[in-house]
Amino acid sequence: MNKLKVLMASILFVSLVGCSGSSGKTLTCTMKDSNNKVELKYDDDVLKSITATQETDLSTYGMSDEETEKLAKEFAESLAEIKGYTYTYKVKDGKLSETTTLDYEKADFDELIKNNFLTEDDLKKDDDKKQYISFKTMKESIESSGYTCK
Repeated sequence: MNKLKVLMASILFVSLVGCSGSSGKTLTCTMKDSNNKVELKYDDDVLKSITATQETDLSTYGMSDEETEKLAKEFAESLAEIKGYTYTYKVKDGKLSETTTLDYEKADFDELIKNNFLTEDDLKKDDDKKQYISFKTMKESIESSGYTCK
């Protein structure tokens, strides 16, 4: 059970740090010495979406492909109904490859808060009182986690 918690915490971290076809700018952040990547799409300070890709060596957690496949499937199913959230995975040869996308243009912020993807403090409001996620704040958070953004 502890292996499950560590693996799912790792997945959830990438999800939180987490594409739409909207116009705007894209910033890519990478983690040194890993295949982890985070892509942020934004306009001005409004974060439109975040996509995180990660590859995990299952031997780090002492898990088999079969165990991981089962857990990843359960994880994906448990979050499938969240608007704007997409999680895909592939388990092969002792590696778990994941892509997590959070499209803030489609998401329901209350639902994201309820599912612990956001807190009330993460939300900003523009002049029209429309809620949004700050690109600048998210970028700083990702960089403080060891990513380099370009």
